[in-house]
Amino acid sequence: MKRFIFYFLFGLMAFLTTSGMFILKYHVVSKEKSLARMHRQIVQNNRSIHILRAEWTNLSDAKRLRILVEKNTSLQKIKPAQIIHWNDIAFEEKQGGV
Repeated sequence: MKRFIFYFLFGLMAFLTTSGMFILKYHVVSKEKSLARMHRQIVQNNRSIHILRAEWTNLSDAKRLRILVEKNTSLQKIKPAQIIHWNDIAFEEKQGGV
């Protein structure tokens, strides 16, 4: 009878260990796939960031912006006569408070 209990407990422990290892392996494989997917996404995002930085450098070029402003607006350079001091501005004082 003791031998039966020993073999039964040994078999039960072997079954539980095997089942646990199978479940653990399943979770590890799942996490590895998830990690690989995230890594691919990170690489893709880094490539996109690199491309966007290059585009931003091109779009914010001072020469390009100057040409676009001259072409699309009627702005002119400011003249020194247009600059006045803050104290030269005449403000109307409000009556009755603030």
